Amino acid sequence: MVSGCRFSHARTLAAAIVAMAASATCPEKAHARPVEDATQAERQTLNAALFLVDRAVARLPIVLTAMMPDIASPGIQGWTSMGPDGNGERIFIYTGSDVFRCARPSNENRQCVVKLASVIVHEAWHFRHGGSESGAYTAQLTFLLGNQAAAEHVTDVRRSRDRAVAAERRAVEAARRLSGRPEAAR
Repeated sequence: MVSGCRFSHARTLAAAIVAMAASATCPEKAHARPVEDATQAERQTLNAALFLVDRAVARLPIVLTAMMPDIASPGIQGWTSMGPDGNGERIFIYTGSDVFRCARPSNENRQCVVKLASVIVHEAWHFRHGGSESGAYTAQLTFLLGNQAAAEHVTDVRRSRDRAVAAERRAVEAARRLSGRPEAAR
């Protein structure tokens, strides 16, 4: 893992192994730009989403980027970098994602803005609490349901949560097997 660049999901063994194997680069050093340097359309898109979230979330350090990290999963929409102390450093929003492009003001699609705001809520949870996908997805789903999100968005997030939680579980089980510790009772 590159020093100074830790992604919230890298706290699981599987993500850590992928990060080491991929020799991941750190996007905030080369390709990210502060919101002040983003295009007007990108700023408007982010501001529309931030309008829907809690003020404390809106004040977190959010960076727009057109580049994904090398270890990104297909369909990535955002991620959080973690410092060496395990605390959140920055939230990154990927401007090339389908949800970001759909949320542009020119599309006038409130549902896409709600979905983008839910991505920010998800990453804000990681920023404040760490790498647990279960907690981040719970916060995201709560936000979606509280903002009358389309059923398809809620279903997509639930599927993503189920995959992420299953991957975390497999990583924990693999770590137990590698360490020689018995599996926890189910």
